[in-house]
Amino acid sequence: MRKSITLILLSALFALTFLLTGCSDDSVSDSDHITMATTLDDVELLNTLLSTFAEETGFEVNVIFASNAHAFELARNGEVDILLVNAPLLEAQFVQSGFAVDSSYVMRNDFILIGPQDGDIAPNNDILDTMYQVLSFNMPFLSRGDGSGTHLMELQLWSGFYLNQWNNPFYFESTAGMNTTIGLAVNFSSYTLTDRASWLAFPAQDSLIVITDDDFRLVNYFSVIAVSASDMFDGADSFANWVVGSSAQAIIENHGLGEFGTPLFTPAGTAE
Repeated sequence: MRKSITLILLSALFALTFLLTGCSDDSVSDSDHITMATTLDDVELLNTLLSTFAEETGFEVNVIFASNAHAFELARNGEVDILLVNAPLLEAQFVQSGFAVDSSYVMRNDFILIGPQDGDIAPNNDILDTMYQVLSFNMPFLSRGDGSGTHLMELQLWSGFYLNQWNNPFYFESTAGMNTTIGLAVNFSSYTLTDRASWLAFPAQDSLIVITDDDFRLVNYFSVIAVSASDMFDGADSFANWVVGSSAQAIIENHGLGEFGTPLFTPAGTAE
């Protein structure tokens, strides 16, 4: 009989719980926590990983979609078992506070800054210069403003460069998920930060283009963390070990090749 653990996935757009990997005779435990960008679900990588995990281990995974901050809150409150997150600072704080023994690097992709094709900023590889121009010339910028990994990265960039985004009267927050934010940026010809996978999967890019990419400061790391106090720690630890193993890493390495001609994520074992 399959066992059940609960998984949290990062999505700022909505909070929802459902089984990705099939039905079980056991009642589902609200315990395993994976936090990840909404693009993972959009490109069906999560479903592929979880269904394969179920086939290979017998564990079913119940997924809760929540904001990044909410996902960590659920873990601290003992309501979930495992985190799959792309918020390195929050991960470090979580481990240092004793809620987990460690975290394991799973995969990466990158953030990009997109903006109007006919705008004043030419495509470049310097995120500092781009953000400085956006702020200095009051260019429209749309932030997710939702506590997601993308939002946290954006805030980290502003503060790391000693820039105050609120000095720009055309800085706005969508308080929504990535697809909604990109859609609004398209409609209002705004600049915004997104992960590359979300941009590639977005169906109507229209007048926006990639303005800044391939800057080492824009790498987007995903890690898995088993929550120490979880009642389903064995299942959580099983997933944490499995997702960095050869089976899961091969799925990650090949994901996106057929549709986009390039992988959407780079597995942990690949050199940077």
